[in-house]
Amino acid sequence: MKHPKLTVAACLAALFLLLYTCVVIANNRISHELERRLKACPLPEQTELIDSASFAGKMEGNGNGMQWFGVLLINSKLDRDELLDYYSAALSPEDGCLLRVSRQETPYIFDGANVKFDGFTDGISAYQVNLSKDSAVGTETSFWEWLLNSDLRGH
Repeated sequence: MKHPKLTVAACLAALFLLLYTCVVIANNRISHELERRLKACPLPEQTELIDSASFAGKMEGNGNGMQWFGVLLINSKLDRDELLDYYSAALSPEDGCLLRVSRQETPYIFDGANVKFDGFTDGISAYQVNLSKDSAVGTETSFWEWLLNSDLRGH
């Protein structure tokens, strides 16, 4: 073997890339699970599902740390408070999850981010139902949370 240091460096780089890929996949899985929980909840009366999405990364706020989102775009004759009451009772958000319902007036899911609902059209009574979790850097309670926060999308 001519270059043992080069071989060790290449193995360490491959290990780092493998670990980072696993972290990205784990974070995506968490956000997909939030979306799945929302979609598994029956829709309220006079409501139709238009689109859904999931995201992992830092989409709202300042600072470092991962955020995971499951989001629904719905068309409903119910108002925001009725929808919030319905989804709060149906989902019983746990594990530090935050449930929000807001009017959706543009196709963009997050202010300042270039991610949007494909199914959005003007003129409908659209609402965004958002189930999210976050983990700020420095507040981790386990090695697993620290590892999840090492995803560059959270910084």
